[in-house]
Amino acid sequence: MDQRDIRLAWETFLTDGRPPAGVPATLLASWERSRTLGVGAGRTEAPLADAPEIFRRRSQNAALVGAARPALERSTRFLADAASMMILADASGFIVETAGDPRVMDKGRRNHLETGGRWDEATIGTNAIGTALADGRSVEICGADHFYEEVQRWTCAATPVRHPLDGELLGVVDISGPAASFN
Repeated sequence: MDQRDIRLAWETFLTDGRPPAGVPATLLASWERSRTLGVGAGRTEAPLADAPEIFRRRSQNAALVGAARPALERSTRFLADAASMMILADASGFIVETAGDPRVMDKGRRNHLETGGRWDEATIGTNAIGTALADGRSVEICGADHFYEEVQRWTCAATPVRHPLDGELLGVVDISGPAASFN
């Protein structure tokens, strides 16, 4: 399905409450979780934590942030050239670090796609961070796939980060950019 068809299917899903034909099963399952969790499609931004909460979460995830920091720093130029940003979120979908194109990062602040934003499905509906956490696997959420209409201007790809020894879910790494130019 192309983005226009997905958008029409999303509108049908919201108005009729029935699953539209042709929507990929993973996406439809996320939309259904979003609806079941009581997520409304009209929200414009994710909740944003205050400075003390951000400090606490970053401290709790210091090992994850420390392990990811070199990759975040190395990718900044590449991400700027690609008009994208990289996001590191903890196992609850709380964003603990970002890097990338400063212009894209600035646009992300409009929806709280920034450090301190909460991007689990129960809070913001279908999105790459929350859906990767819910499904436990890599996922790409393109434009109209998002549950919130305001977030449909983004395309995002995310993958869970697991502890190398015991497989414990530590968080998610996400690459996000404007839907119109994301590759």
